Amino acid sequence: LTRPSFCFFSFKSKIINLFTSVDKFAYTTMSSALHEISSETELHYFLLANSSIAIVTFSAHWCGPCQRSKPQLIQLADKSSSIPFAYIPEADQGDFSDEHSIKSFPTYICFKDSVEVERVTGVDLEAVERMVKTHAPSTSVNE
Repeated sequence: LTRPSFCFFSFKSKIINLFTSVDKFAYTTMSSALHEISSETELHYFLLANSSIAIVTFSAHWCGPCQRSKPQLIQLADKSSSIPFAYIPEADQGDFSDEHSIKSFPTYICFKDSVEVERVTGVDLEAVERMVKTHAPSTSVNE
């Protein structure tokens, strides 16, 4: 007797891994300071999971100002611990950078209920912090 090439247990473990990774994504978006997003699907789920407010940064690995300002962005994300921040490198943006009208890097967009409410273009982290304070619940930003 030969074993069939399709193994139910292998298929079952792949399904379990798929759901585990989706659950892991949902938890890491709530707890990590700056979640790196690598697909349009991840962005969609990130915005759904964080519908009250979310800050998304469209960036580029080759952009010097983007790379120099990333540590300050992480500090702002840490300081604003109850507000989820996401970071999308240009290599992972695909066509959805056009959907969000990204013309330059970095671009910081504030979303409420998955709808853009404000954006900051260029490295201006003071403006990003003001944007966060304007749209966030009053207890969300630590001084």
